[in-house]
Amino acid sequence: MDKLAQDSRTIDLKLLQRHPLKVVVAAFLLTVAIVVSVFVFVYVPSELKNLHDQLNDCQTAKSQAEAKIPVPPEDPDALQLTPAEVGEEYWKRNGRSAEQDSFSQSLNGKNVHWEVEVTSVTKGLGYVHFRHPDPGSSCAPVSMAVFGPEIRERAESLQSGDVIRVHGALAYNSQNFVNIRATSFDFVRAAKAASNNSK
Repeated sequence: MDKLAQDSRTIDLKLLQRHPLKVVVAAFLLTVAIVVSVFVFVYVPSELKNLHDQLNDCQTAKSQAEAKIPVPPEDPDALQLTPAEVGEEYWKRNGRSAEQDSFSQSLNGKNVHWEVEVTSVTKGLGYVHFRHPDPGSSCAPVSMAVFGPEIRERAESLQSGDVIRVHGALAYNSQNFVNIRATSFDFVRAAKAASNNSK
């Protein structure tokens, strides 16, 4: 056995003497293989676990932050009907003035955000008369928005055919007439564009 070990060492020394570069390269490759194995089997799983834990922490923090964001309450005074539905409800009571008046009164104080088409503007008073943008629909008995001094000048610059989104509260007047006490409006499109879209 001692003789075999001695012979093996002799062969290794002879191989090293004859091919020193090959031995060095083999040793280097063996070292690289060991390092790569350690990296793959030890370091990578450890890093993946750390990343997984960090992702869980981020998701937990996100959920906690979202839970703290206050959710705005629904407007209890918001009108649940669209402008066209208001018109349908009004006109299906046609010929029954008391019923139409009762329906008109039920709209009082309801908040709306309606898209309407301007038909005319009364200068100096902030009255903007409108209709439903769809020629086949009506939003009667609501057909006018009243704008206060703070926005009157801008409202009175509107032209017939302009489409706006008006924000405000419905106010009942006598004789089945309801207007919008407007607080603001968004300009949607100009009269020419509205005209082209209807073609």
